[in-house]
Amino acid sequence: MDNSKKTYVFINLIPTWGGGEKWHFLNAATARKHGLDAVVICREGSELEKRCVAEELPCIALSRSVLDLFNPSVRKKLQSLFSSPETYVFVNGSKSVKLAAVCRVLFSPFKLFYRRGLPFPVKPTLMNRWIFGNFVTAVLVNGQGTVKPMEIICNRYEIPIRIIPNGLLIPDIKQEKSQPPVVIAAGRLEYQKGYDLLIRAWKSVAQQHPDVRLKIFGKGSEEVNLQRLINDLKLQRQVELPGFSPSLTNELQAARFFVLSSRWEGLPNVVQEAMANGLACIGFDDTAVAELVRPDENGLLVPAFETDKLAEAVIRLLDDPSLVKRMGQAARRIIEAEYDQDKVFERVREWAESF
Repeated sequence: MDNSKKTYVFINLIPTWGGGEKWHFLNAATARKHGLDAVVICREGSELEKRCVAEELPCIALSRSVLDLFNPSVRKKLQSLFSSPETYVFVNGSKSVKLAAVCRVLFSPFKLFYRRGLPFPVKPTLMNRWIFGNFVTAVLVNGQGTVKPMEIICNRYEIPIRIIPNGLLIPDIKQEKSQPPVVIAAGRLEYQKGYDLLIRAWKSVAQQHPDVRLKIFGKGSEEVNLQRLINDLKLQRQVELPGFSPSLTNELQAARFFVLSSRWEGLPNVVQEAMANGLACIGFDDTAVAELVRPDENGLLVPAFETDKLAEAVIRLLDDPSLVKRMGQAARRIIEAEYDQDKVFERVREWAESF
């Protein structure tokens, strides 16, 4: 493809780090790798800014979102960035899309793509109706479960929706499996992630496999409640909350398999990461994990929120190491064939430049 005068801008003003922020970071970095001009617009002091700086990825850090446009220096930078109609802008979240809409009014009719990673509709506020009705070129979602919620506003304004899954960088597998065996979960310690369900299921697991440890990596508002539940169920020796891990790849590779107990999800990045590191995965059958886990091929699906069935699935894999190994190998092959970051970015680019 011709790279001349094409600029990719990724706007994400969320201060914390999650799947959306990772998507913007990876795709901006991949765009640069493919010879394109690419810039990230992020929140000042955010984890996204820190990672951009560490990787020398061009970024503009804002302190007040739209209000930063009153700063002459910031306004000049943004005007220069958005000066060409061959600019492709991807946004994530309400503040990001508002900033992009105002910039489109002020500077240039660039292509504006709204990315959605969670299975919830956009609120039909007056502001959102104005933005989607006038400025959004198309909507990008990462899985089938996110399409229907977005159709509510997209059908109203005849905005096309495209499904392109998240891509990821595929690591080399170097870490040995830990002893005693470890099963891993990872994500924000919030109600959405359903770790209370997983901990309750582990009571049955611990009765049959008392030496196996469950490690749930992450931080969040439910940490105190989850630790209390662990204590109440007397699982202190079997279940750990180690917090955030700066080397999650090593933790994944050392584990036997991965469990996702979320009550709802978009296409879960962490399951893709687990699969890329050669892990079989277990999850509930009515969340987007079902788009990644192929039952009895690379993992197991269990009826939603049924802790007894979740425990049975964990015990089945702990009882059959050869099955776990085969599933982990299949998981890795699926990621290599379908979710490699370079291949996924080319799909995103081809789609964006078709408008």
